[in-house]
Amino acid sequence: MNLLETSNKLFEFFLTRDCFVIDENLKDIVTITDDPERDKACILGSLRTLEKIECVTEVEMNNKSYWFLNRPAESLEQEVTLHGPTSQMIADIINNFSAVIEDKTDVCDSKSIEEKDIRSLIFITNYFISQSNGNAEEE
Repeated sequence: MNLLETSNKLFEFFLTRDCFVIDENLKDIVTITDDPERDKACILGSLRTLEKIECVTEVEMNNKSYWFLNRPAESLEQEVTLHGPTSQMIADIINNFSAVIEDKTDVCDSKSIEEKDIRSLIFITNYFISQSNGNAEEE
């Protein structure tokens, strides 16, 4: 497991919980481990990275470290810069899918990509993954 994978799992953990304790929550991040100390070190590194960007704060009490979210995970925002060709590809995928399903509710403007457009891409991706999984089960 690397720091990026661990950070992603921690972020997923914090979507539903507001406190992380390494010894108590290790199994929530790493289900199977050959080297628990190495995995704990990786988690600690990821927690420190999240602390640097002010997502979490470490509180030590009775020789135990508690890592708390600074605010609800839903309120954490990120900014993304997209170049024109990428924006156009996003709009093309969403708009072509909308045409195929004959639902123009979520058409996308390539000059103004918004969170709803990223959510549409997630929906489209999940749709095709579920279709692929269904085909794999039939074979």
